[in-house]
Amino acid sequence: MSGATGDAPHAMLRMARTGNVDVITGDWLSERNMAWNAITKAENPELGYEIGFLNQLEESIDSIVERRIKVITNAGALNTPALAKRVEELCLRKGYGKTAEKDGIVVASVLGDDVSSLVAGGKLDLQHLDHGEKRLSEWALGLKPTCAAAYIGAWGVVEALKAGADIVICGRVTDASPVVSLTRNPARIR
Repeated sequence: MSGATGDAPHAMLRMARTGNVDVITGDWLSERNMAWNAITKAENPELGYEIGFLNQLEESIDSIVERRIKVITNAGALNTPALAKRVEELCLRKGYGKTAEKDGIVVASVLGDDVSSLVAGGKLDLQHLDHGEKRLSEWALGLKPTCAAAYIGAWGVVEALKAGADIVICGRVTDASPVVSLTRNPARIR
């Protein structure tokens, strides 16, 4: 499903209730969303993720748990840990969280994509994709980058699923990574 701004706001619920699915994968990020999330996180360090994902998950969580559907998303944007924490809080509030007394929904995070601090701090001088002879410091024309994300692949998602994750929250993974990860470990989906 696609959950970016302007897409179907109840797609997850529709899939969770009526789809014949084992896994819901969600693609929430575009370059525009990343920029908005960078601005939002700069204003409030507790944000910087796709709140629309959390809203859709909240309205869908009962069906997802009942039908044992896995969820994999890139909605973590520039603050994957904060979104994972909010998802864990949602699961606890709904009675699906892991406690000392019972097992619950396992939420995993795939990290490593947010390289904003490295770029902003000058520790990572990236090469221009169209002009390989130029580095970021040469073509930024005095602009100071505030946000940078590296696309990462499916292996973090694969490892999260192998470890028993029910919900996997990623930041900037390649668009195909949530689906590709399923091909690496199909026996562990259910």
